[in-house]
Amino acid sequence: MARKGQNNKQGKKWKLGGRDHSIHAEPTMAAMTGNLDAKKDQTQSQAHTKVDDDHLGESFAAEAERSVFDEPTYSKELGGEIPENALTYEKFLAEQLEATSALESWVSTGIMAACSGLFAVVGALMSNSTAFGMTGQIQFFAVVIFAPVVEEVMKTSLLLWGVEQKPYLFRSPKQLMIIGAFSGLVFASVENVLYLKVYIDDPSPFIVLWRWTVCVGLHTTTTAIATLGLVKIWQRVMRTGQFARAELGARYLFIAILLHALYNGSMYFLGVFGLF
Repeated sequence: MARKGQNNKQGKKWKLGGRDHSIHAEPTMAAMTGNLDAKKDQTQSQAHTKVDDDHLGESFAAEAERSVFDEPTYSKELGGEIPENALTYEKFLAEQLEATSALESWVSTGIMAACSGLFAVVGALMSNSTAFGMTGQIQFFAVVIFAPVVEEVMKTSLLLWGVEQKPYLFRSPKQLMIIGAFSGLVFASVENVLYLKVYIDDPSPFIVLWRWTVCVGLHTTTTAIATLGLVKIWQRVMRTGQFARAELGARYLFIAILLHALYNGSMYFLGVFGLF
């Protein structure tokens, strides 16, 4: 028992006061541990760098959008001049414009035109499936109010997103008008197929001609009007270097919806009275 206590006492003395005999204190182990720590630090640094690179574009855009210098209430009299190294939306926009080639711009235009066409197809299916099979006041509401709103919004919704979120992808108003025209044509074509193949039994040559001339002209015209509003939004962004203001295009969209509603309303009443 005494020896056991003595050993414990000596052990404590060696641990507290004696030389550290730990294997980790050996020079070779210390060097190895140092190398491992260095490799670990390097690996962590590379991982952080990769994460930073992956999210650089996203964080850059997000920080630009949150810049205090772009706030409408910011005053140079109170806040002072904007520092040269300050991240603003104008600088972000200029950098993205410089980084986007003409080829990338036109490829993006083609992709957005195709996707806008798909959105238009969804709009055609939604509005037409809602209008048909209804009667009375509900049908009138669906044809004259619901359908024009849904169709005009769906035909230009993706383009509005592009103008708001990625205006630097476009080089000229021509690209926006191309996307709008394609979306309108796709919508009119899909709607004509639904009318002539599904909704109308054995349509007359006059109806077929009407659908492929007047109705196509209506949809391309209303889409062009709504797209003009988006052009105004985009031009302001390019001119001022400020965020897109969607409300600037609201009146153009309203005119497109109103024109569409007037056409649908007139055709609805002509049908009710047996004149068409």
